[in-house]
Amino acid sequence: MGLPKQEGYRQAVEIACEKLKGADLPRQAGNGGFAYSPEKGIELPFFGKTYYIDPETCDFRSPDESVISLVSKGVMLHYILLADGFPNVKKFITYGEIPGGLSYAGVFRRRVILPFLQAFGEDLEAFKKAAEAHQGVPALLGDAAYTFQIFPRIPVTLVLWKGDEEFPAAGKMLFDASIDHYLELEDVVVMGEMIVGRLKAAAQD
Repeated sequence: MGLPKQEGYRQAVEIACEKLKGADLPRQAGNGGFAYSPEKGIELPFFGKTYYIDPETCDFRSPDESVISLVSKGVMLHYILLADGFPNVKKFITYGEIPGGLSYAGVFRRRVILPFLQAFGEDLEAFKKAAEAHQGVPALLGDAAYTFQIFPRIPVTLVLWKGDEEFPAAGKMLFDASIDHYLELEDVVVMGEMIVGRLKAAAQD
């Protein structure tokens, strides 16, 4: 990751931290399905772990005391601030079907779908192993598919069709149609990159 991009993430986190200080956190906790109390601060489930955030200092703490990246902080803060409580509608949509997403669908494919296919397009078993290591729930789609609860209100389903002699591998990342009530378009791209990155790392363990 280049320095300009890293600097952009740092600035986005600083802006979100300032907004957090003035947010109605009891309301946002209800909207986003996470816990908040003045004593404990914010307790936010993210990709199977609960992270602790002090809204006054914007200090983050992971359950295993591991370092939390700027991109992870940014996505978590934006979820906390944007969540409006809109219910999941149980309808799958692709990134291009998110309002405004069609213009950036090529970017999403390049940054998320192609790396996913490069890692798992010829290896269903590696995908299954990695998905199960991250508490993925099997879904009846494609040759293999798993749903991940990234945030309390954001399920994400990854679908893979294995390549063969006739057809190249194909993949999709599907979102609940309520996704735009919880994250901005760029955050969805970043979240997609993080999901694929975590799965690739799990496959190598």
